[in-house]
Amino acid sequence: VTESETLSPKLVLRDYVAFFWKKIDESTFASASTDGALNAKAQPVFDQVIKKYGKDKVAETKGKIDQLKDQMSKNVKQQLDNMENLEETEARASNQRHSMVHQYVKGFL
Repeated sequence: VTESETLSPKLVLRDYVAFFWKKIDESTFASASTDGALNAKAQPVFDQVIKKYGKDKVAETKGKIDQLKDQMSKNVKQQLDNMENLEETEARASNQRHSMVHQYVKGFL
């Protein structure tokens, strides 16, 4: 592992995931509730990553994850807005077609 890889948030996250699944089995994860039991079991994993990379690198990685979540949220909102705009455009086009057909038929009567 090169020094640039050691400082990579992607590598920090990859190590966290690897350490997490070594410490916490799938049944514990699947049966986790909101009582914080999973957080207590995951704390040693977090401590191990901090020990390996330092608090600054873990904080940087968390910040990048938060930015990514924010961007994904904005993208989903934009897609929903686009879908709504498309539905409105389709409705207007349908109304125009109906109006044009009505005028066309009226011209024959």
